[in-house]
Amino acid sequence: NGIICECHPGWAGEDCSKTACKTECSFNGKCHEGICACNSGFYGETCEKRECPNDCNGNGVCRDGECSCLPGWLGLDCGDADYKKSIHCAVFCADDCTSKCAE
Repeated sequence: NGIICECHPGWAGEDCSKTACKTECSFNGKCHEGICACNSGFYGETCEKRECPNDCNGNGVCRDGECSCLPGWLGLDCGDADYKKSIHCAVFCADDCTSKCAE
């Protein structure tokens, strides 16, 4: 009928009958009945947070999609042990990996 609705805050849709999502899901997801369904790689109430690869393997802290590895761990996902600094080095070097532990 050519009428365009201007919705009050918190409402969306052609006739303003749908519950709106906050911040339009940060443009990283889709809004469904007021709840954001985040795209792959994003999470949070408004899909504002980026996931880290392999959740940093439990060996680091995720900061905006990048891992900050704990001492003794390397790699984009903190999955590679740094044998030079690893407290586990003595265990690993007991066999044939002394070259990884040598400085």
